[in-house]
Amino acid sequence: MSDKKPLIRVLCSIDTANLDKKVKLSPIGESIRGLDGRTFDVDGAMLLASLNTNGLELPLTVDHGWSAKYGADAAAWFNEFELREDGIYAKMELNDLGQELIESKKYKYLSPEYLMQYDSSVVEELVGMGLVNQPNLLNESLNHQKKEPTDMAMTDEEKAKQQALEDENKQLKQQQQTLTDEMNQMKKDQLIQKVENAIAKGELLPAKKEFALGLEENALNSFLEMEAKNKVISKNSIDPERDGNDSIDSDDEIYSQLGL
Repeated sequence: MSDKKPLIRVLCSIDTANLDKKVKLSPIGESIRGLDGRTFDVDGAMLLASLNTNGLELPLTVDHGWSAKYGADAAAWFNEFELREDGIYAKMELNDLGQELIESKKYKYLSPEYLMQYDSSVVEELVGMGLVNQPNLLNESLNHQKKEPTDMAMTDEEKAKQQALEDENKQLKQQQQTLTDEMNQMKKDQLIQKVENAIAKGELLPAKKEFALGLEENALNSFLEMEAKNKVISKNSIDPERDGNDSIDSDDEIYSQLGL
């Protein structure tokens, strides 16, 4: 392997004296070699077109988002992408976090995050940048967003395990739905029994059974309670001279109190 091939280390160091200028995000060309020995084929025109099509700024995350302290918080954002003879450049806008980490020299290097086909050296997209101290020394640095192999590449054993997990998950969902249905039916049966008990005690007219069963539990309890009181009142105030309108007025009062 020739030493003249582009080395990713060239683009990594951040020059704090030139933060107002565009920085290099990625080299372009074939067989770009990283410090870990891997090579990458980067089509500059395709990469730039992808960045412009997405229309999104690229984030700069600490340790590629794996930092226990900073997580996926952005330390800077990249925009105004530009293709030059030796690579992709962009304007870097540091926020307070990035300013503090870089100026205090807690972090010093940039490391690109490529999206690639599985087991391929062809770079399809530049999806982000990492603020690191060991550029391109860990597998997670340059291309931790590799596309996974398709189902066709799975072994029979892996497919069987995946199917078993899916079947188990489906079974658990069915069991949960069955329990929910049983609980709902039990609650419904209890309400029916409560209404039938009220009718048996003479506290509710049979003609009002369907109406009562259509009420929610709290409303039903209030309705049965008022019906029982109404029965006592009606029993103690029967007047053969009246035409029965008292019962209707009493029902209207009950419905009004229930908000019906």
